[in-house]
Amino acid sequence: MDAIKRPADARSKRNVWNQQQAKHFLEVIRDERLYVLYLIVILSGLRRGELLGLRWQDVDLDKRRFTIRHTLIFINGKRHEKDGAKSESSERSFQISAEIVAALHERQAAYCFERVAAGEEWHEHDFVFGSTIGTGLYESTLRRQREKLIARAKLPRLTMHESRHTYTSLALLRDLDIKEVSRRLGHRTVGITLDIYQHLYPEQDEAAAVSSDQLLGDPPLKTQKVNDAENTSSDSPAVNLPSGDQTKRDASRLSLRPSHVGLVGVARFELTTT
Repeated sequence: MDAIKRPADARSKRNVWNQQQAKHFLEVIRDERLYVLYLIVILSGLRRGELLGLRWQDVDLDKRRFTIRHTLIFINGKRHEKDGAKSESSERSFQISAEIVAALHERQAAYCFERVAAGEEWHEHDFVFGSTIGTGLYESTLRRQREKLIARAKLPRLTMHESRHTYTSLALLRDLDIKEVSRRLGHRTVGITLDIYQHLYPEQDEAAAVSSDQLLGDPPLKTQKVNDAENTSSDSPAVNLPSGDQTKRDASRLSLRPSHVGLVGVARFELTTT
């Protein structure tokens, strides 16, 4: 009997751009008509069908929110509009960045101009990313345009779905909340997100290889808050210091340093020793 070949791990074949490549691509295509579409997929991870099915009625620029209600799907090259997202978990609403809002304002102005310029040829479907006469875009049209833009930027080829993977990899490597990332992706559970993208965390695999002293030894000392009016001003953040006689001796060695800044621009601080 012939040996059964185990299928290759699909995750190893996924291509993603790193931060520098993603930034370079957005800089190169800044003046393109569909610039904001690519900005959204890199900063929010929406699916291709969700982007092409997005309507202005689903965008609240004042509240800076998207609501995913419609999807364009393609079967045998034919475009079909579907009310509702891919699944129940895919129907979602989430906040968008100020950068996306600004780019959408530009797109909205261009949309109004295109509607006037088209005149009687205009088809009113309210698509944010439709054609210049208002009809929905075909995936083949979007693919050809994207490949030309990637070639101009001299970057590795990337599909729309791999652009979605790029968002996820950048978000998780920036330590953004996994539950929120999973929700924005429209995954049914966090477990699905972790299973797909667990290859992004080789350092966690190394960290799990603890020694017997680490796992079976004495637990670390508990910490307690120190409220010292002489050493802590009212404007300073609360600091946890070790309990016991070493408190005063260790206090002078503690400092705060900025940690990761995520795609949403929120800085965290970690307690370190100098």
